[in-house]
Amino acid sequence: MPRLGNAVAAEDALAETFRIAIERIESFEDQGHGIYPWLCRIAHNRAMDMHRARATTGRKLHELSALLETFSSPIAGADDLYEARLTEGELGMKLSAALDDLNPRYKRAIELRFFEEQSREDCATKLAVKVGTFDVLILRALRALGKRFRGEEGTSDE
Repeated sequence: MPRLGNAVAAEDALAETFRIAIERIESFEDQGHGIYPWLCRIAHNRAMDMHRARATTGRKLHELSALLETFSSPIAGADDLYEARLTEGELGMKLSAALDDLNPRYKRAIELRFFEEQSREDCATKLAVKVGTFDVLILRALRALGKRFRGEEGTSDE
């Protein structure tokens, strides 16, 4: 109970402790202390497993709620939609211009991976490089694209 902080979870851990103990009773070796320390170790391990699972589940639920929050925003009015379309068009033109400024190999790597949605392996094959080399290539391409998109000076393709 002190480790889990919840009576229901503690009861579940206790039930699991005895289930595991019954399944593994053949592996118990009495070292002069009786069965109690062995049961305590099983209970402690089970409580820690439950604690880790709860932490992971909580983190995943938080990520899911953050994702769903973006989809649950109120429906925008006509003015908001018009503004969004204008902004989207401006961003698209800016991205297109930044892509056109890139080294042709970088541009092709980005097109294959993100616009054509090819796997890393397929992209590497089409560019005639190893997968590890493609990973470096796409990283450099994205960095160069980011610099051009932000309009930073001194942007050179490595």
